Amino acid sequence: MILKKALILVFISIFFSSCTPDELQNITDVPLGAYDNGVLILNQGNFGQDNATISYLSNDFTTFQESA
Repeated sequence: MILKKALILVFISIFFSSCTPDELQNITDVPLGAYDNGVLILNQGNFGQDNATISYLSNDFTTFQESA
């Protein structure tokens, strides 16, 4: 019974000690590239072979470019 209470006390103290506020980080603007108005799609290819490709799809679905 004492061991059970001690374990509960340890877990509660770990829980409260780990809940400290994170430091604020300075977020700077990321430079945008040629593919900023869409998504890049990774095509894995076959297992164990190096035939993966990457494709680009625009946000409005009008442009699809293979092997971007």
